[in-house]
Amino acid sequence: MHGSNNPITIKTNDAIERLIILKAPHVYKIDFLGGGSAYKSGLKDKYLILSTPDWEFGNGKTLDKKDLLRNKYPLNVVLMVDSTIKEYQLGPDDAGFNIFIEPVTISEEAQILQKYQEWKTNQTNK
Repeated sequence: MHGSNNPITIKTNDAIERLIILKAPHVYKIDFLGGGSAYKSGLKDKYLILSTPDWEFGNGKTLDKKDLLRNKYPLNVVLMVDSTIKEYQLGPDDAGFNIFIEPVTISEEAQILQKYQEWKTNQTNK
């Protein structure tokens, strides 16, 4: 098979597209699947991931689901939805989730980072 239908070409194009997204402003979101305690306790939206044990929003590193699953439970994560930021503890039964990348503007990225920094400051001052 030759051309754009070649499996190697498709994989290469997918990798190039992912690199372009990762170089541009973006956020990671998490979507919990039914069955786990996070979903059952009401985490049914798509949440912006701000912090995990090994990753933090704005640090320039990529976030991978495999990295998250390698951590010991309970797993502390900071998530945001509708400008509300909260810390959650995930257990082993919460391993059913998808992580995806969503592009944002530079301005949106800066606003998210500012809200996160303010939240962290407020948590420290409690």
